[in-house]
Amino acid sequence: MRLFVRDADRRAALLADPAIGADPDLRVDAAAGPDWAALPAVALAVPDGALVDVAAELRRRGAIGPTALIFHLAGALPAAHLAAPLAGLLSLQIAAAHPLAALPDPLTLVPGPARRAGLRALTGATWALCGEPDAILALRRLVGPLIRHTLRLAPADRAAWHAAAAIVANDLAALLMIGEAVALSAGVEPAAVRAGHLHLAHSALQALAAVPAKGPLWRGLTGAVRRGDAATIGHHLAVLQQAAAEAPALAALQAAAPTHRLLSSVLVESLAAGQALDTVQLRALRAALQPPSSGPSDA
Repeated sequence: MRLFVRDADRRAALLADPAIGADPDLRVDAAAGPDWAALPAVALAVPDGALVDVAAELRRRGAIGPTALIFHLAGALPAAHLAAPLAGLLSLQIAAAHPLAALPDPLTLVPGPARRAGLRALTGATWALCGEPDAILALRRLVGPLIRHTLRLAPADRAAWHAAAAIVANDLAALLMIGEAVALSAGVEPAAVRAGHLHLAHSALQALAAVPAKGPLWRGLTGAVRRGDAATIGHHLAVLQQAAAEAPALAALQAAAPTHRLLSSVLVESLAAGQALDTVQLRALRAALQPPSSGPSDA
């Protein structure tokens, strides 16, 4: 089996790794070759805006076999996004597949640490699949060893799915950047901050992972909000606002107080819904989390 990958996308490259039980004859190509004709499996791992043009290019070059599986890895777009450039190829199987996995490191097709890290991230991931039943079946056969769970999403729901993934992955990175800026404003050594915060984040995720799948995530929560400690929350916000006032050009510090206030409010209301705090604690927390009437650093 041959798998064509434009720009050697990390996720698609990993699909060919024998370590996951993939077809041992599967090859991954990152550039045009003389033997493109009739590829049986084509993964379009390109920016969303390039999908249509790349699919049309492959069709012009005769790179798509008459019964091929072609799928893209764009989380927000449905399989039908490829319908127009591939219209008329009646036996073609078109699908979309998006794994919930963070793969930030460049990955080559050469075995090494980056490849192993990518495999660990992808193995057991949850995949959102989209397409006709035959295409989904073919896709499952191709990436099956990597799959933990699959979700079948309606085309209109893929953008919401992708936005949720961005919140969990990218917004988490932003929170770590904000936390790091706050800690550095206290004069802490940068390497210690990075190591300490990453360990803390990992342990917090482990606590959340221990919550049963159908249980509320607040059961894995620790810290001042979980304890109903409004005085500590108020002190946090005062310190964050002071740090922002002292560094008006630093975006991460400007975001610290309003972000902490907003996300703490989400936690408080979740705890309230679960009756995990008493009325006195909830009243005090909500009062502490009220935004100030004025102030450029926390408008």
